[in-house]
Amino acid sequence: MDVKKILQVLMCVGTWCTGSAQLLADITSSPYPEAMTCTPSAPNALGFAANPATLPFLQGVCAGFYMENRFMVSGLHVAEATLGFARRGSGMGMAARYFGNPAYNEWHASLYYAKQLGDIHLAASFQYNRYSITGYARAQHWHIGLHSLWKLSDKVFSTIQLIDPPFARLAGDPGAFAAAYHLGLCYEAGEELCLSAALKKTEGLPLQMVAMVQYRFDRRYALRAGLSTAGPQPFFGLGRQWKDFRFEFALTYHTVLGLSPGCLIDYQRPVNPFAS
Repeated sequence: MDVKKILQVLMCVGTWCTGSAQLLADITSSPYPEAMTCTPSAPNALGFAANPATLPFLQGVCAGFYMENRFMVSGLHVAEATLGFARRGSGMGMAARYFGNPAYNEWHASLYYAKQLGDIHLAASFQYNRYSITGYARAQHWHIGLHSLWKLSDKVFSTIQLIDPPFARLAGDPGAFAAAYHLGLCYEAGEELCLSAALKKTEGLPLQMVAMVQYRFDRRYALRAGLSTAGPQPFFGLGRQWKDFRFEFALTYHTVLGLSPGCLIDYQRPVNPFAS
């Protein structure tokens, strides 16, 4: 175990304890799955967790799993799993994410529902968050997200997301999270190339931008590269399609904390078994 890296992470946690809770999420979650996009030409099972409004782009059943060793430190792991299905312009899904170790860990569990209304997709998310530190009481928080996708043309899509806005908070919840607002733009140059960028603003924190380029080689190989200004953190991924499965290797680099290797498995059934 790298003690120096452990101390650096603890310094980040200490900074969070004196500020907004959302700063911790920037440390304990990876920009690679969060930057995933789900489009008509390149649907994927982790993309709807980043924006549930993209669920109607999926066909049939899909499932995804992502695991990452944060900064190559033993005990600092991120694991995320999704399961969803789409049918006749609507979709439902669920996701779970875990970070940590027995000393400190956090759980996030989400439910999603999305509906296509012409050129507009609308979705809602309901998420449970739990944080546990050995020797201290557990903290938990519920929040609601409102998500939308707007088809500007056959190749251009815009997204707007409101995460835990004050007017949508559950009654009796203390609102431990600051509200977050996302504005995104996605351009599909074709089935091979997709460009996306998103601006993310959390109350009390600087504006963050995440950009990604995705390129597919003859439908079997996929290359992803992008940058998150939180850190900053450049990231890279290389994937291989095999029948209904896609396998990817990912690498994220934090300018202070170092490298974070990860792997992704995506499953999509091409025929919708729920169709009549």
